[in-house]
Amino acid sequence: MPVEHSNHACTKPSGAPGTTVRRWLRRLLPQWLQRVFRISRDLGFRAGAIHLRQQLARACGRYRRRGAHAVQPVRSLIFICHGNIIRSPFAAALLRKLLSGGDVEIRVSSAGLRANPTQGADPRVRALAPRLGISLEEHRATPLTAAMVEENDLLLVMDYRNEAELLTRFPRARGKVWLLREYLWRRGKELEIPDPYLGDEAEVRRVCEELHRCVVELTRRLYPDGV
Repeated sequence: MPVEHSNHACTKPSGAPGTTVRRWLRRLLPQWLQRVFRISRDLGFRAGAIHLRQQLARACGRYRRRGAHAVQPVRSLIFICHGNIIRSPFAAALLRKLLSGGDVEIRVSSAGLRANPTQGADPRVRALAPRLGISLEEHRATPLTAAMVEENDLLLVMDYRNEAELLTRFPRARGKVWLLREYLWRRGKELEIPDPYLGDEAEVRRVCEELHRCVVELTRRLYPDGV
């Protein structure tokens, strides 16, 4: 006698409980909060917790700075990004150019949280640099060190990941850490300057244009009487 198979018995479960919960969370949580949780998870426990706390404070209006000129006087600053091959070296070279020939003496440098010293500047940013009268041909990626954090008055990061990683490794530097775009921030605008490494040439160009605007504003805020 043939055995009858129940269609119900052969139906595969729609997913484990964890999968169902994640699916409901994706439906309920706003896109920006999903991204915050995703980045926090990718950063690991300590850096992820700092990132989550910073972002929730910003969302709740509890993140307050005393103004983008709070660190005074600034005699040394360092631009910091992930690999020190696009954003931070470009910003540092721009600031050196803007300050050249002036009366202000300031030490400007750049470094990366995950920099590989064997790498030079990204070819795409090297090609863009001469249009602004700067050169990155001799640049070599420099890993961020504790000494650099200690000796600089101002630590300028590019995005929230940079911020969280830096504060995880050097928590005592909190008062000196700023997002570069805070100097150009307007209410409702994004504070990050995204990493264009995986983007195309147009994306690298857009990021460099934004860096130029931010560095010009940074110079104006730090030195309102001119350089």
